[in-house]
Amino acid sequence: AAEWRAAHAAAPSPARAASEARCLLAFAEQALSDGEPGSAIRGAFEDARRAIGRAQAAGASGIELEIGLARCLAAEGRDSEGIRILEQAMAARPDDPAPRRALAFALWNAQRPADAIPHFRALSDAAPADDRLALTLSECARLTGDVELAAAAAERRIAADAADRRGWQALWSAYSREKRWKELSVRLSAHATKSGAGALAAHYAGFAAAAAGETDAALAHLARAAELDPANEVARVERARLLLQVRRDRDGASEILRTLLAERPASKAAAELLSFVAMRRSEDGDHAGAAREAAALAAARPDDPVGHANLGLELRWAGKYAESEAAYRRALELNPGDPVIWNDYGLMLLAVRRRAEAIAAFEKGRAADPAWNDNIENLAWWARSEGRYADALPLFREAYLSALRKGIDGSRHRRNMDDARFPLPSVR
Repeated sequence: AAEWRAAHAAAPSPARAASEARCLLAFAEQALSDGEPGSAIRGAFEDARRAIGRAQAAGASGIELEIGLARCLAAEGRDSEGIRILEQAMAARPDDPAPRRALAFALWNAQRPADAIPHFRALSDAAPADDRLALTLSECARLTGDVELAAAAAERRIAADAADRRGWQALWSAYSREKRWKELSVRLSAHATKSGAGALAAHYAGFAAAAAGETDAALAHLARAAELDPANEVARVERARLLLQVRRDRDGASEILRTLLAERPASKAAAELLSFVAMRRSEDGDHAGAAREAAALAAARPDDPVGHANLGLELRWAGKYAESEAAYRRALELNPGDPVIWNDYGLMLLAVRRRAEAIAAFEKGRAADPAWNDNIENLAWWARSEGRYADALPLFREAYLSALRKGIDGSRHRRNMDDARFPLPSVR
């Protein structure tokens, strides 16, 4: 801009003045896109506006300067003035799409979608492959409540490029605001069942059918989406969720999730849903099934000590003690300072009557975190079961005081302590 300004000063020319203005306008747009402070952006657009004024005063003209001036005015919050300039430019050049396009986006940016629609519609009709025109027309129509126009504009984008997710999202948005899921499902299913329909069509049709309560159709569409795009973990997890929550098919859901985790170990959504399946199996007493799910989770996250500890717990309840011990040992290798893992490992050792090792595990857990009561209580209960009340009493007292320090109700711990202090004979 400085070079053009110097050239214009040396030999005045409308073209050189216009070139300076274009440079300053480009600089202002760059400042805006770079996230410069607001004062810097306002100053840059003001500089550009003044340069455009100087160029016009020097005799420069053309639609580019008029659009640039309107852009500067809009950036300064003077939308109405900019829109008026563009309306005049469009009236003067009815066959030039540039001022109409600028006017359409100016109205859109001024939050006047109803006024922008006729211009966007005319422009999009003339250039159906233009993504910005079709998508902005769809959004204008959605905001004004014209669902049919919003959907038609979105489908125009889909017809131009079915691989552009924005078109599908625009079609979804046309109906989702009012939760018109059945209508959306019909429309998307029509796309998904066309010959050669792609993965995105099946993906969105599956989610629309699920929202509409059409589970069979949703499962079919989502299966198709995953088949066409195996990397689409969202569709695969959603299909597993439908099988689990609607069909009550834990095995089907588990198979999808375990396969997905084997392929994509970092899938957080698959891990969370499979963890839920494992928890429900465990609650229902299906510890072998829960252990299978826990094994898949541990394999997907081999450096997660909690995953291995959960696997050890389910294997212990399933009676697979050797495998349980291996899982616990791996968990303790990863995190030897976790008192919960030491406690659960000690309980597993008690189950196989390895008393000395169990006591040692509880002691290590107690040393790792003296404020964690489970290891302390298990040591106390073991001493009490052997009649060693003198050993049990200080341990129960330690658990009681620890509970009080943490603000936990200490009544249960107090009863244990008093029972060790004043032991009663066994009831025959």
